[in-house]
Amino acid sequence: SDLDVEHARLGPFTDVYLLGAMLYEVLEGHPPHRGDTLHDILFSAYEGRVPSLADAVPAELVAIVRTALDPIPSRRFESVEHFRHAIEGYLQHRSSASLAAESHRLLDALRVDLREAPEDPADPVAQSIHRRFSECRFGFAQALREWPENREADEGLAEATLLLAGHHLDRGDAASAEALLAELREP
Repeated sequence: SDLDVEHARLGPFTDVYLLGAMLYEVLEGHPPHRGDTLHDILFSAYEGRVPSLADAVPAELVAIVRTALDPIPSRRFESVEHFRHAIEGYLQHRSSASLAAESHRLLDALRVDLREAPEDPADPVAQSIHRRFSECRFGFAQALREWPENREADEGLAEATLLLAGHHLDRGDAASAEALLAELREP
């Protein structure tokens, strides 16, 4: 019957999509599907293209929105409960993600310092290298304490450690490089 066909088009996957659309609107300030006419809006939704989100939106939250708005219902969260668990997970470790993001900014500054590294250890740039490394190592380590599965923090800590170990090797200080490399979780 027509009622059965209509019921098959609706279900928990519909609720998940609507919640994803609401989350998108909260994050972006407008609904995911827009257009000049109602026809344009409906066509945008029909096409199922998931619009992009601002770069400032954390990657994990972007993944939640994209999963909820996936045009193929079977690839969305199984239920509203699964969607809720994904949001709760994000909320539980967002401070870890924030710490990792800040530590990556310090890592970028460390890379710049390493390119300009002077030979004189008393030079302010040389001192800045060790200060920045300590700050970013601490930030990544704290992020991992809060959320051990934080890949961004894990990869950032490894990269920072390898960069400074390479810096020590370039200066002939194998002992310091070896000590740093011993700290890596997976050498």
